[in-house]
Amino acid sequence: MASLVSGASPVVVCISLLRCTDLPISDYGVGHLLPEFSVFGAVKDAAANLPGMGEPSSDPYCVFKLLNRDTSEQTPPQKSVVIYENLNPTWVPPQKFHFQCPSFSTLGRQRLFIDVMDYDYMDRDDYLGSVVYNLSKLTAKAADTKVKEKITLNLVDVKTGEPVNSTVSIEVEIVSLEAFNCIRTDVVFEYERWTPTARWGSSYPGHLLPTDPGSWSDSTCSNFGMDMTSIAPPLPEGWKSPDGWVMVCGGVSTRPDGWQFGNSFKGGWSKNASNLNFCRRRRWERQSFKSVD
Repeated sequence: MASLVSGASPVVVCISLLRCTDLPISDYGVGHLLPEFSVFGAVKDAAANLPGMGEPSSDPYCVFKLLNRDTSEQTPPQKSVVIYENLNPTWVPPQKFHFQCPSFSTLGRQRLFIDVMDYDYMDRDDYLGSVVYNLSKLTAKAADTKVKEKITLNLVDVKTGEPVNSTVSIEVEIVSLEAFNCIRTDVVFEYERWTPTARWGSSYPGHLLPTDPGSWSDSTCSNFGMDMTSIAPPLPEGWKSPDGWVMVCGGVSTRPDGWQFGNSFKGGWSKNASNLNFCRRRRWERQSFKSVD
């Protein structure tokens, strides 16, 4: 493999958002938008939606971007999924965000910005705090072919410059574009139906109707089967998946346990259960890689 550090080929910054801790209650609106990376983790958030409405809760998400300190050019911001009504949300599996740079030598001029936000159903989202991290700190520790490190950073209030006494933890990996192209994510969906006698399940007979297409589908939701193995794409020769299939939690239209609800297996999914929604589904992902010689 060519040297990552000395080469002039494009590189990719891969970021996993692990967690935030002890986020504050917000008292003003949206902050500046910043770029997004990967989300593994948990956010412990003291931000409450409304006083007097039960236990304090929040709907946190993160926004990321890279900014070149010399040219002020920045990448489009990327947003993590929202985790609803949870002071310690976890993104499972890690939500991945990627930024391509011209070469390793240009990374030292890049700064990573992260905004932590609280989603608001009725008004502007609340701003909770920000992080700025110079990637030059990471490139100085680079090995010849790979850079990977977990980092915990302190949040600040960009309006006052004061620390927020909260942290955000991320994992940053820098790989060659060649190596990045040897990473893939496969997706399948799991389905269940509710019946008055058997409750939620996917057996047939028992739960599913004769008209239901199956209890699993591929990523396009057009091919169905009765078990995951009948619908999941096989790993290509030479590819490996250390974690295998992992159920995905969180998202604008998904409950914390991963389920979405609808009145059929064909669409119209939302996170809200009702007496008319007798079907539900959840998303599974498998991340795999192929070694680059």
